[in-house]
Amino acid sequence: YTKTLGGNLPSLRSATASEGNIYVNSGTFDLSTFTANRGNTVTGGVFNVSNGATLKIGGTSTFPAFYNAHNLSLTSTVEYNGANQAVSLELYGNLILSGSSGNPVKTMPTNPFSVTNDFTSSQGSATTVSFTSGNNISIGRNVTIGASTIFDGSSHSHTVGGTWTNSGTYTGSTSTVTFTGTNTSINGTGNQNFFNLTITASGITAAANAALSVGGNFITSGAGTFT
Repeated sequence: YTKTLGGNLPSLRSATASEGNIYVNSGTFDLSTFTANRGNTVTGGVFNVSNGATLKIGGTSTFPAFYNAHNLSLTSTVEYNGANQAVSLELYGNLILSGSSGNPVKTMPTNPFSVTNDFTSSQGSATTVSFTSGNNISIGRNVTIGASTIFDGSSHSHTVGGTWTNSGTYTGSTSTVTFTGTNTSINGTGNQNFFNLTITASGITAAANAALSVGGNFITSGAGTFT
């Protein structure tokens, strides 16, 4: 089930540190184009998204403001599904970038961050969705680059622990992508323009539909094997 805001929530009470909390325990909490901020009288408050629950953030908004703690459980999902948006610096469970219309750009954190499970980009209702890394990204499981989405790795180093499926465009620029997941694969008919590509786990394969371009160095290290 989904609960969707119809307007901005009043700023939650913040007279003490323990007040002004939001718990998304199950289902989907869809902010739409609105805000769900805490007051800032006293520092405190928790924004919690439980395992299996989803927070959707639309419009031009970023993560709700003035909560001292953001607890995003292992299998929780945060989706930025609006227009041009800044992606908050968090430890995400699952992260989805999608668009509501036009050609939105998602601005990524300038500090390193991690996605414990899956990192996905999706066209949604937009024409294209594009994003450029602002620093290193560590993805614990799978990366899915959807059709009509564009991921620019910039000059940073990214690690992927699962399968890489690209139906859109990956632009390596001067980045390094390191695959660390045993018996995983590189899939998809999208533009696979890596710069440096590193394999550190055994049993990694490129699917027959995945044509890879490596503009810099191709390296296997340690137990790394590639077919």
